[in-house]
Amino acid sequence: IARLIACRDAEPYRPAMTFRASKLEPWQLEAARRLAKLVNESGLRQEHFAEKLGAASTGQISQMLTGKRPISIVHAAKFASALGCRVDDF
Repeated sequence: IARLIACRDAEPYRPAMTFRASKLEPWQLEAARRLAKLVNESGLRQEHFAEKLGAASTGQISQMLTGKRPISIVHAAKFASALGCRVDDF
């Protein structure tokens, strides 16, 4: 019981980030650049895309658009749907 009381007063558990940034391939960077251009031309805000993609924050959207985070096929499909275009367009 003493151990449970001590655990209760301890700092809450914070899992380590599971995403590890790695250098993206040139084709991934080019796709991110083209997608960022489409997003900018759409006039929609990053909050809109964060909501549509189920992203935790606009920071994740920003990382995808700047080539710091890879764009998964699921996210690519959701971006395309939100932009009214095809995945092939970026």
